[in-house]
Amino acid sequence: MKELTLKSEDIHCDSCASSVSKAISQVEGVSSVRVDVPSKTVHIEYDSPADEAHIVGAMDDAGFDVAPRS
Repeated sequence: MKELTLKSEDIHCDSCASSVSKAISQVEGVSSVRVDVPSKTVHIEYDSPADEAHIVGAMDDAGFDVAPRS
């Protein structure tokens, strides 16, 4: 199981969190999505065939830009 935490300044409310969660959950291999609205972060647990590119792509397709990681 791999873990990934992403940040998006576009997450403002529970409706945003629901949209992000739904989009990422549709990526094959994703087993868990937790969205924290106050910190604007998304924690994802996944296995193959999911990968970071597919997950970020799902967020982007849903209209949520992922902040660059430092």
